[in-house]
Amino acid sequence: MEEARKLRSEFLQVLRSRRSGEVPMLVEPAKPVANPLFQEANPPSFSEVRIWFPFGNALYQFGTA
Repeated sequence: MEEARKLRSEFLQVLRSRRSGEVPMLVEPAKPVANPLFQEANPPSFSEVRIWFPFGNALYQFGTA
């Protein structure tokens, strides 16, 4: 049991020695996300909405086109 405690203590010392210094927490004010679905610089633009669904052996399309 003593050997396990010593091994654990040495392991924790190694981990702490390799650890970088403590970083203070920093809070910066920010604006809310305008469009949370698209985070990229150029969001895709959709000119029309199409709905496809199977009906029997055919595929039908409904939409603004």
